[in-house]
Parts: sequence; C-alpha cells; structure tokens
Amino acid sequence: KYSPESICSGVDADLDDLIEPLKEGFYVERFPLLMEKLHGFREHELTTYAAFSGVGKSTLSREIAWELIRAKQKVGMIFLEEPLKKTQQSLLALELGVKLSVFRENPLQHATREQIQTAKENVLSNGNVFFLNHFGSLKVDKLMQQIKYLHFICGCTQIFIDHISMVVAGSESNNERKDIDMLYEELATFMTVNPVGIHAVMH
Repeated sequence: KYSPESICSGVDADLDDLIEPLKEGFYVERFPLLMEKLHGFREHELTTYAAFSGVGKSTLSREIAWELIRAKQKVGMIFLEEPLKKTQQSLLALELGVKLSVFRENPLQHATREQIQTAKENVLSNGNVFFLNHFGSLKVDKLMQQIKYLHFICGCTQIFIDHISMVVAGSESNNERKDIDMLYEELATFMTVNPVGIHAVMH
C-alpha cells in the first residue's frame, strides 16, 4: 500500500511523546516575567524581536546574549547594523555595568585597564562567543553559510541576527515581505533539524 512519506496516521502517534512536558529552556535572570511566559530560551526555537526603530531591540538582544555567554552557553552574534568593535564593546559595557554610549566615549574614564581586561576575559575571551565580522546587507544564502559555520564548527547553540531587514536588503526582489518569508523558512528548516536557537531582530 503506497503512502507519501510525509503522510502519517494518528494511529501511529506515540502516547509517551504526546504527554512529555515542555522542556525548560535557559532562563535569563534580568527578565523574569518574560521567562515565565516563554519557559526560557530553548534549542529548535526561533525568537523574533520586533518593534519600531529606536525602541531597544538591539539592546535587549545584546543583554540576553550577554547572560547566555556568562552562563557558558556558546553564542553566535551576527550584528549587521553596527561594526564588530561596537558589538564587542557592548558586552564589555554590560559586564562592567556601564551604559554603552558612555563607555564608548572614553572606556578608561569608567573602568581601569585591569577591570576592562577582566571583563574581556569573562565575556569575550572565554571561547563561548563568536562574531560575524561583517557590516551591511548580506544575502540569504551567505547568511545561512555563516549560521551553519557558527553551529557546526564553532558549536554555537544560540545565534543572534540583528537585523533581518539587512539580510533581505541584499535581495534583488522588490517584495520585502516575500523575502522575509523565504528567509524565515530557511531559518525554521535549519533550527528544526539542528539543536540551535535563533534570535532574529526585525523592524
């Protein structure tokens, strides 16, 4: 009896699988109410940060990435809207408890060289964070190559993309909505079959 491989009968459903509780993810301490709703950040899940420009999406994603790094999770950071130096400085500022804009003006005015070195060892030089050294738009196939490298070679289990619009901006299509749908299909397919969580910032 022929049946397409993707068609299955409800008879074959596994009861043990159906009654298995939702797996708890990694809880970020500074956002307890959000974590209560999400049950933490899990692998095989795609989280989108969506809001108007200037609301704080990038800041929020940096803070979450910082906590994951401090907890020894392997994190990949693809921040296309800012230079690599700023992304790395943002983690140092969070570690030192200094506002990023203030820290960037004159780092040594807000911490000693030794304190900054210690912060660097805690959140940059611990082998748990990897960055894409790229600024500006990036095509979907190139983005997926970078994500696969971060996961398979670097071992990242949580990957941040800031932001999605910079990816579809590299497309030759004039239909941004369709381009975003196609990109999300690629991301969803990848993280469904691989133990990785993806965090996507979107305007």
